Amino acid sequence: MKALFIKDILMLFKQKKTLLMMLILGVLYTMMDMGTFGIMFLGMMLMIFATSTISYDEFDNGNAFLFSQPFTRRQYTIEKYLLAMGGGAIGSVLGFVLTMIGGFIRRSGDFTIEELVDVMFAGMLFFCFISSFMLPMMLKEGAEKGRNSAYILFGVIFIGGVLGIKFIPESAKNSLISILESASPAVWIIGVVALVLIIAIVSCHISIRFMERREF
Repeated sequence: MKALFIKDILMLFKQKKTLLMMLILGVLYTMMDMGTFGIMFLGMMLMIFATSTISYDEFDNGNAFLFSQPFTRRQYTIEKYLLAMGGGAIGSVLGFVLTMIGGFIRRSGDFTIEELVDVMFAGMLFFCFISSFMLPMMLKEGAEKGRNSAYILFGVIFIGGVLGIKFIPESAKNSLISILESASPAVWIIGVVALVLIIAIVSCHISIRFMERREF
């Protein structure tokens, strides 16, 4: 798996212009008075940049050669998950640091360190969640088709959620709100982290099955 990480990192560094442009935009957003947007922007861009390695692997029927090498499809899949989630985490941390520096330069106290830390960790969980939906589609159908399928799935989930909330009885809504408000912050954090991790693990197992069935 170490060799897969090295391959993908070297592949990403070959796209120096794209990476540099994303970093420049991220620096500009974090230095301007745009709140915490820079944290989320850099996290999202680095996560998407990491998942783009799937496209490079597929280019010119490259998977046929790639999977003749001494690693398993399970290792390949796990590496893609770690790379995508690691990209989102690194982008969030980088955005946090740059936002702190930008706030210091502007002498702006709009956000406390605690609030920025909360946004950074929320971003990490969010990108982990997004990766868990995107990667199975991309690994099953190919990078381009999978990305489009993931966008459609997000849309269906969003619309389903809106409609579900609309048709839930008011009594059920009030009961749910009261339960959520009574929970302590620690319970919230543990619950959300556990939920995201479970989704990621289930997603990874599904992706492994997809990869084991694919023919190149």
